[in-house]
Amino acid sequence: MFVDIVCRESDVLDSVHHSTSQTMGRPTCLSAAPDKVLLTDSQRVIHTLMAHENQYLVRNDYCETLQTCIQPYMRKILATWMLEVCEEQRCEDPVFPLAMSCLDRLLSHMVVQKSQLQILGSVCLLLASKCRQWRALSPEHLSYYTDHSVSSEDLKGWELLVLGRLGWDLGSVLAHDYVDYLLAALADSANRPNASEQQQSVLNRARQHAITLLTLCSTEYEFMKFHPSLLACGGVLSAIQGLQSQANMDEVASVFHKLTGHSMESITMCCMEIESLVTSNAENLQPSINQSLAGGNGCSMTTSSSSTGVGGKHDTSSGGSAPETPTDVQDVLF
Repeated sequence: MFVDIVCRESDVLDSVHHSTSQTMGRPTCLSAAPDKVLLTDSQRVIHTLMAHENQYLVRNDYCETLQTCIQPYMRKILATWMLEVCEEQRCEDPVFPLAMSCLDRLLSHMVVQKSQLQILGSVCLLLASKCRQWRALSPEHLSYYTDHSVSSEDLKGWELLVLGRLGWDLGSVLAHDYVDYLLAALADSANRPNASEQQQSVLNRARQHAITLLTLCSTEYEFMKFHPSLLACGGVLSAIQGLQSQANMDEVASVFHKLTGHSMESITMCCMEIESLVTSNAENLQPSINQSLAGGNGCSMTTSSSSTGVGGKHDTSSGGSAPETPTDVQDVLF
Protein backbone atom coordinates (compact mmCIF):
# COMPACT_ATOMS: atom_id res chain seq x y z
CA MET A 1 0.00 0.00 0.00
CA PHE A 2 1.37 3.39 -1.02
CA VAL A 3 1.24 6.09 1.65
CA ASP A 4 1.93 9.70 0.74
CA ILE A 5 3.82 11.34 3.61
CA VAL A 6 5.38 14.14 1.59
CA CYS A 7 5.31 17.52 3.32
CA ARG A 8 3.70 20.04 1.02
CA GLU A 9 4.03 23.12 3.17
CA SER A 10 6.92 24.61 1.19
CA ASP A 11 4.67 25.84 -1.62
CA VAL A 12 2.20 27.21 0.90
CA LEU A 13 4.95 28.96 2.86
CA ASP A 14 6.28 30.55 -0.32
CA SER A 15 2.84 31.94 -1.11
CA VAL A 16 2.46 33.13 2.49
CA HIS A 17 5.77 35.01 2.42
CA HIS A 18 4.79 36.56 -0.91
CA SER A 19 1.38 37.55 0.45
CA THR A 20 2.94 38.93 3.64
CA SER A 21 5.23 41.19 1.67
CA GLN A 22 2.19 42.60 -0.10
CA THR A 23 0.21 43.21 3.12
CA MET A 24 2.68 45.50 4.88
CA GLY A 25 4.13 42.77 7.09
CA ARG A 26 0.85 41.42 8.43
CA PRO A 27 1.01 37.60 8.31
CA THR A 28 -1.40 35.51 6.30
CA CYS A 29 -3.32 32.67 7.95
CA LEU A 30 -1.62 29.31 7.39
CA SER A 31 -3.67 26.35 8.59
CA ALA A 32 -3.26 22.61 8.32
CA ALA A 33 -5.76 20.83 6.10
CA PRO A 34 -8.45 18.81 7.91
CA ASP A 35 -7.47 15.21 8.59
CA LYS A 36 -9.83 13.11 6.47
CA VAL A 37 -9.22 10.03 8.62
CA LEU A 38 -10.42 11.86 11.74
CA LEU A 39 -13.38 13.32 9.87
CA THR A 40 -14.56 9.82 8.99
CA ASP A 41 -14.38 8.93 12.69
CA SER A 42 -16.14 12.07 13.90
CA GLN A 43 -18.22 10.38 16.61
CA ARG A 44 -15.14 9.09 18.44
CA VAL A 45 -13.40 12.47 18.16
CA ILE A 46 -16.46 14.30 19.51
CA HIS A 47 -16.74 11.92 22.46
CA THR A 48 -13.04 12.39 23.22
CA LEU A 49 -13.41 16.17 23.17
CA MET A 50 -16.47 16.02 25.40
CA ALA A 51 -14.60 13.83 27.89
CA HIS A 52 -12.10 16.66 28.42
CA GLU A 53 -14.22 19.80 28.07
CA ASN A 54 -15.56 19.78 31.63
CA GLN A 55 -12.18 20.45 33.22
CA TYR A 56 -11.93 23.78 31.38
CA LEU A 57 -15.44 25.05 32.11
CA VAL A 58 -15.91 28.24 34.10
CA ARG A 59 -18.60 27.21 36.55
CA ASN A 60 -18.99 30.37 38.61
CA ASP A 61 -20.31 33.81 37.75
CA TYR A 62 -17.03 35.44 38.69
CA CYS A 63 -18.31 38.99 38.24
CA GLU A 64 -20.79 38.30 41.04
CA THR A 65 -18.87 35.92 43.28
CA LEU A 66 -15.19 36.90 43.02
CA GLN A 67 -14.34 40.06 41.12
CA THR A 68 -14.96 43.34 42.91
CA CYS A 69 -14.02 45.73 40.09
CA ILE A 70 -14.75 43.77 36.91
CA GLN A 71 -18.16 43.97 35.25
CA PRO A 72 -19.43 42.05 32.19
CA TYR A 73 -19.40 45.15 30.00
CA MET A 74 -15.71 45.66 30.79
CA ARG A 75 -15.04 42.13 29.54
CA LYS A 76 -17.00 43.01 26.40
CA ILE A 77 -14.81 46.07 25.74
CA LEU A 78 -11.67 44.01 26.26
CA ALA A 79 -12.97 41.17 24.06
CA THR A 80 -13.77 43.60 21.24
CA TRP A 81 -10.24 44.98 21.36
CA MET A 82 -8.73 41.49 21.45
CA LEU A 83 -10.80 40.48 18.42
CA GLU A 84 -9.63 43.55 16.53
CA VAL A 85 -6.02 42.64 17.28
CA CYS A 86 -6.62 39.11 15.99
CA GLU A 87 -8.21 40.46 12.83
CA GLU A 88 -5.41 42.95 12.27
CA GLN A 89 -2.81 40.21 12.69
CA ARG A 90 -4.89 37.71 10.70
CA CYS A 91 -4.80 35.12 13.43
CA GLU A 92 -6.22 31.67 12.93
CA ASP A 93 -9.80 31.06 14.03
CA PRO A 94 -9.12 29.29 17.38
CA VAL A 95 -6.72 31.94 18.72
CA PHE A 96 -9.33 34.43 19.89
CA PRO A 97 -11.70 31.95 21.60
CA LEU A 98 -8.76 30.23 23.30
CA ALA A 99 -7.54 33.60 24.56
CA MET A 100 -11.01 34.33 25.95
CA SER A 101 -11.13 30.88 27.56
CA CYS A 102 -7.81 31.53 29.30
CA LEU A 103 -9.04 34.97 30.37
CA ASP A 104 -12.26 33.59 31.87
CA ARG A 105 -10.47 30.73 33.62
CA LEU A 106 -8.06 33.15 35.24
CA LEU A 107 -10.75 35.64 36.24
CA SER A 108 -12.69 32.83 37.90
CA HIS A 109 -9.73 32.05 40.21
CA MET A 110 -7.85 35.32 40.69
CA VAL A 111 -8.96 38.82 41.67
CA VAL A 112 -7.90 41.33 38.99
CA GLN A 113 -8.11 45.11 39.00
CA LYS A 114 -9.67 46.83 36.02
CA SER A 115 -6.35 48.58 35.34
CA GLN A 116 -4.85 45.11 34.76
CA LEU A 117 -7.42 43.91 32.24
CA GLN A 118 -5.60 45.02 29.13
CA ILE A 119 -2.28 43.44 30.01
CA LEU A 120 -4.13 40.26 30.98
CA GLY A 121 -5.93 40.21 27.62
CA SER A 122 -2.64 40.82 25.80
CA VAL A 123 -0.96 37.93 27.59
CA CYS A 124 -3.87 35.61 26.83
CA LEU A 125 -3.57 36.50 23.14
CA LEU A 126 0.16 35.84 23.28
CA LEU A 127 -0.30 32.41 24.88
CA ALA A 128 -3.19 31.43 22.61
CA SER A 129 -1.20 32.32 19.50
CA LYS A 130 1.65 30.12 20.71
CA CYS A 131 -0.72 27.17 21.17
CA ARG A 132 -3.06 27.41 18.20
CA GLN A 133 -1.16 29.21 15.46
CA TRP A 134 1.84 28.51 13.27
CA ARG A 135 3.24 31.95 14.02
CA ALA A 136 2.99 33.47 17.50
CA LEU A 137 2.14 37.11 18.07
CA SER A 138 5.17 39.10 19.14
CA PRO A 139 5.24 41.00 22.47
CA GLU A 140 6.41 44.06 20.55
CA HIS A 141 3.30 44.06 18.36
CA LEU A 142 1.05 43.59 21.37
CA SER A 143 2.80 46.45 23.14
CA TYR A 144 2.17 48.63 20.10
CA TYR A 145 -1.52 47.77 20.10
CA THR A 146 -1.73 48.96 23.71
CA ASP A 147 -0.25 52.30 22.66
CA HIS A 148 2.88 51.19 24.54
CA SER A 149 1.06 51.40 27.86
CA VAL A 150 2.22 47.81 28.38
CA SER A 151 5.88 46.96 27.75
CA SER A 152 7.28 43.72 26.36
CA GLU A 153 8.91 43.02 29.71
CA ASP A 154 5.57 43.44 31.48
CA LEU A 155 4.02 40.91 29.10
CA LYS A 156 6.76 38.37 29.78
CA GLY A 157 6.33 38.75 33.53
CA TRP A 158 2.56 38.36 33.34
CA GLU A 159 2.95 35.43 30.98
CA LEU A 160 4.62 33.42 33.75
CA LEU A 161 1.96 34.53 36.23
CA VAL A 162 -0.92 33.43 33.97
CA LEU A 163 0.75 30.11 33.15
CA GLY A 164 1.29 29.42 36.83
CA ARG A 165 -2.33 30.23 37.74
CA LEU A 166 -3.61 28.00 34.91
CA GLY A 167 -1.30 25.15 35.86
CA TRP A 168 0.50 25.45 32.51
CA ASP A 169 -2.57 23.87 30.93
CA LEU A 170 -3.73 25.83 27.88
CA GLY A 171 -5.40 22.95 26.09
CA SER A 172 -8.94 24.22 26.49
CA VAL A 173 -11.56 22.44 24.43
CA LEU A 174 -13.31 25.06 22.31
CA ALA A 175 -16.62 25.14 20.50
CA HIS A 176 -14.59 25.73 17.31
CA ASP A 177 -13.00 22.29 17.75
CA TYR A 178 -16.32 20.55 17.14
CA VAL A 179 -17.46 22.33 13.98
CA ASP A 180 -15.67 20.23 11.34
CA TYR A 181 -16.69 16.97 12.99
CA LEU A 182 -20.32 17.99 13.42
CA LEU A 183 -20.53 18.91 9.75
CA ALA A 184 -18.79 15.68 8.73
CA ALA A 185 -21.21 13.65 10.83
CA LEU A 186 -24.11 15.58 9.32
CA ALA A 187 -22.95 14.80 5.79
CA ASP A 188 -22.46 11.17 6.72
CA SER A 189 -25.94 10.91 8.24
CA ALA A 190 -27.37 12.11 4.95
CA ASN A 191 -25.45 9.33 3.15
CA ARG A 192 -23.18 11.87 1.48
CA PRO A 193 -19.70 11.09 2.82
CA ASN A 194 -18.29 12.00 -0.60
CA ALA A 195 -20.19 15.19 -1.21
CA SER A 196 -20.38 16.79 -4.63
CA GLU A 197 -18.65 20.08 -5.31
CA GLN A 198 -21.88 22.01 -4.78
CA GLN A 199 -22.68 20.17 -1.55
CA GLN A 200 -19.13 20.71 -0.32
CA SER A 201 -19.50 24.41 -1.05
CA VAL A 202 -22.61 24.51 1.14
CA LEU A 203 -20.73 22.74 3.95
CA ASN A 204 -17.83 25.16 3.63
CA ARG A 205 -20.18 28.14 3.86
CA ALA A 206 -21.91 26.57 6.86
CA ARG A 207 -18.53 26.11 8.51
CA GLN A 208 -17.56 29.72 7.86
CA HIS A 209 -20.85 31.01 9.24
CA ALA A 210 -20.64 28.75 12.30
CA ILE A 211 -17.08 29.90 13.09
CA THR A 212 -18.20 33.53 12.79
CA LEU A 213 -21.16 32.99 15.11
CA LEU A 214 -19.05 31.16 17.69
CA THR A 215 -16.45 33.93 17.58
CA LEU A 216 -19.20 36.44 18.29
CA CYS A 217 -20.40 34.29 21.20
CA SER A 218 -16.90 34.36 22.70
CA THR A 219 -17.23 38.11 23.18
CA GLU A 220 -20.35 37.72 25.33
CA TYR A 221 -20.15 36.99 29.05
CA GLU A 222 -23.52 35.19 29.10
CA PHE A 223 -22.38 32.43 26.74
CA MET A 224 -19.88 31.07 29.27
CA LYS A 225 -22.73 29.02 30.73
CA PHE A 226 -22.85 26.75 27.67
CA HIS A 227 -20.67 23.70 27.26
CA PRO A 228 -18.45 24.07 24.17
CA SER A 229 -20.08 21.03 22.57
CA LEU A 230 -23.58 22.48 23.08
CA LEU A 231 -22.50 25.89 21.84
CA ALA A 232 -20.99 24.29 18.73
CA CYS A 233 -24.24 22.44 18.03
CA GLY A 234 -26.23 25.66 18.37
CA GLY A 235 -23.77 27.58 16.19
CA VAL A 236 -23.77 25.02 13.39
CA LEU A 237 -27.56 24.69 13.55
CA SER A 238 -27.94 28.48 13.36
CA ALA A 239 -25.48 28.65 10.46
CA ILE A 240 -27.33 26.00 8.47
CA GLN A 241 -30.65 27.69 9.16
CA GLY A 242 -29.18 31.03 8.09
CA LEU A 243 -28.14 29.59 4.74
CA GLN A 244 -31.81 28.78 4.09
CA SER A 245 -30.87 25.32 2.94
CA GLN A 246 -33.39 22.54 2.47
CA ALA A 247 -32.22 20.77 5.61
CA ASN A 248 -34.84 19.96 8.22
CA MET A 249 -33.76 21.68 11.43
CA ASP A 250 -35.33 18.99 13.63
CA GLU A 251 -33.40 16.33 11.75
CA VAL A 252 -30.16 18.27 12.15
CA ALA A 253 -30.80 18.74 15.87
CA SER A 254 -31.57 15.02 16.13
CA VAL A 255 -28.22 14.11 14.58
CA PHE A 256 -26.42 16.41 17.02
CA HIS A 257 -28.43 14.92 19.91
CA LYS A 258 -27.28 11.41 19.00
CA LEU A 259 -23.67 12.57 18.68
CA THR A 260 -23.36 14.64 21.85
CA GLY A 261 -26.16 13.51 24.15
CA HIS A 262 -27.45 17.07 24.50
CA SER A 263 -31.22 17.24 24.32
CA MET A 264 -32.84 18.64 21.19
CA GLU A 265 -34.50 21.29 23.35
CA SER A 266 -31.19 22.56 24.70
CA ILE A 267 -29.64 22.59 21.23
CA THR A 268 -32.59 24.53 19.85
CA MET A 269 -32.54 26.94 22.80
CA CYS A 270 -28.82 27.61 22.28
CA CYS A 271 -29.46 28.22 18.58
CA MET A 272 -32.22 30.71 19.42
CA GLU A 273 -29.96 32.57 21.86
CA ILE A 274 -27.26 32.85 19.19
CA GLU A 275 -29.77 34.20 16.68
CA SER A 276 -31.03 36.65 19.30
CA LEU A 277 -27.45 37.79 19.88
CA VAL A 278 -26.92 38.39 16.16
CA THR A 279 -30.18 40.30 15.90
CA SER A 280 -29.47 42.51 18.91
CA ASN A 281 -25.94 43.29 17.69
CA ALA A 282 -26.72 43.64 13.99
CA GLU A 283 -26.02 47.37 13.91
CA ASN A 284 -22.86 47.12 16.00
CA LEU A 285 -21.29 44.14 14.28
CA GLN A 286 -17.98 44.84 12.64
CA PRO A 287 -18.12 44.99 8.82
CA SER A 288 -16.05 41.82 8.48
CA ILE A 289 -18.52 39.82 10.57
CA ASN A 290 -21.48 41.23 8.66
CA GLN A 291 -19.79 40.26 5.39
CA SER A 292 -19.18 36.73 6.63
CA LEU A 293 -22.79 36.29 7.77
CA ALA A 294 -23.92 37.64 4.41
CA GLY A 295 -22.04 34.88 2.65
CA GLY A 296 -18.61 36.35 2.07
CA ASN A 297 -15.71 34.02 1.39
CA GLY A 298 -12.46 33.57 3.26
CA CYS A 299 -11.45 31.78 6.44
CA SER A 300 -10.32 34.84 8.36
CA MET A 301 -11.99 38.09 9.18
CA THR A 302 -10.28 41.35 8.34
CA THR A 303 -10.86 44.61 10.11
CA SER A 304 -11.81 47.74 8.25
CA SER A 305 -9.06 50.26 7.78
CA SER A 306 -8.97 53.75 9.18
CA SER A 307 -6.66 56.67 8.75
CA THR A 308 -5.44 56.80 12.33
CA GLY A 309 -3.93 54.28 14.65
CA VAL A 310 -3.91 53.98 18.41
CA GLY A 311 -5.03 57.05 20.29
CA GLY A 312 -5.41 59.04 17.07
CA LYS A 313 -1.77 58.63 16.05
CA HIS A 314 -0.99 57.92 12.45
CA ASP A 315 0.40 54.45 11.93
CA THR A 316 3.66 54.68 10.05
CA SER A 317 5.25 51.46 11.19
CA SER A 318 3.17 48.89 9.33
CA GLY A 319 1.28 50.90 6.76
CA GLY A 320 -2.08 49.94 8.28
CA SER A 321 -4.12 50.95 11.27
CA ALA A 322 -4.15 49.54 14.76
CA PRO A 323 -7.28 48.78 16.75
CA GLU A 324 -8.52 52.13 17.92
CA THR A 325 -9.57 51.73 21.55
CA PRO A 326 -7.16 49.52 23.45
CA THR A 327 -6.56 51.95 26.30
CA ASP A 328 -10.17 52.58 27.28
CA VAL A 329 -10.21 49.43 29.41
CA GLN A 330 -7.13 50.54 31.29
CA ASP A 331 -7.57 54.30 31.50
CA VAL A 332 -11.26 55.18 31.40
CA LEU A 333 -13.05 55.23 34.72
CA PHE A 334 -16.15 53.16 34.15
